Amino acid sequence: MAPSGRDLEENNTANQARLLGLEAFDPRQLTDKPLYPGLMTDDDRQKYLAVPVAATEHAITFGITIQTPSRVLDELQQRFNRQRISYVLISESSFVDYQNLYKPRVKTPYKDLELADVGDGQQMGEVKQALEGVRSADMLAYIINQAIRLKASDIHYETGSDGTMIRFRVFGVLHPFVELTKDQYRVLVDAVASASGLSTAAQDAQTGRISKTFNLDDGSQVEADLRVETAPTVHGTDIVMRLFNLSAAMMSLDKLEFPKAHQKTIDRVIEHPSGLVLMVGPTGSGKTTTLYGILNELNDPGRKIITLEDPVEVRIDGISQIPIDSQEGASFADGLRAVLRLDPDIVMVGEIRDDDTAKTALQAALTDR
Repeated sequence: MAPSGRDLEENNTANQARLLGLEAFDPRQLTDKPLYPGLMTDDDRQKYLAVPVAATEHAITFGITIQTPSRVLDELQQRFNRQRISYVLISESSFVDYQNLYKPRVKTPYKDLELADVGDGQQMGEVKQALEGVRSADMLAYIINQAIRLKASDIHYETGSDGTMIRFRVFGVLHPFVELTKDQYRVLVDAVASASGLSTAAQDAQTGRISKTFNLDDGSQVEADLRVETAPTVHGTDIVMRLFNLSAAMMSLDKLEFPKAHQKTIDRVIEHPSGLVLMVGPTGSGKTTTLYGILNELNDPGRKIITLEDPVEVRIDGISQIPIDSQEGASFADGLRAVLRLDPDIVMVGEIRDDDTAKTALQAALTDR
């Protein structure tokens, strides 16, 4: 019999505990879980992402999760400095189980939401109320799920003095989704850092990736594949997530639903044996998706196709895809000159950022090399 999702989560927690040098604790083994409401309030447990699992007059053992910030351990040591403090690692589901024992919550379905217009306070309020019914461990997955459903290309987390605004970019335009409190956003940042392998203590901009399956509290799953960019601001950490939730098989021209006249124009262009196609437009307007659709249309065993991308967003069988790490000093111009020596039939250049790249691309298109 295959292990349940909860069993897999507890197994993963045990493996993580070994790596961290902690003891793993699965409270399902207990018939009755002892509670210590006098030690921490409901808000404290949520704030710290920690819960007392055993306590005496002289010692307290806290259950912490993989998302509990490291600073919390110092804060708990200072707060309970009269007792000997120890820690065990528990799963996120176990933490939620404890929270529900202390304060049983009303089960809230994860309802699908719509985008708000700027200034639409009622819609924004409905989104905020829906998020309050989502457990903190699921907040990130829930937001990603709604972004996928609404066909967003990016999720923007923008910090301010009073809270954090979340906006979705849909067809190139940013739409407000919800405004989070500082406490809600702190929990969300910790979840993002844990899922993407980034540091919450870093003072510089960071780049990470989230590629995992989230198991929501209602039993549903969210398949997430995103690039994560963070930058420190005066109010906190701003985050932008680029969604890559389209498979190569879905990136075909017939599935992009162009108007027939536009589709005919594209078909005529890609039927030419040589030439240059420039795809321009604002962020999130579908440039990369359209280029992938064209490549899929042209991809056959009789052609050698090479791409230069920063980064490679979707992997396509039969195409040589080369990442250009511009942050490490690599350039599209140098990459393009190297690729042209490999005798390609078709080259896709992800970005033309300078005169050198433009001249090299234009010369190759005109001379067929």
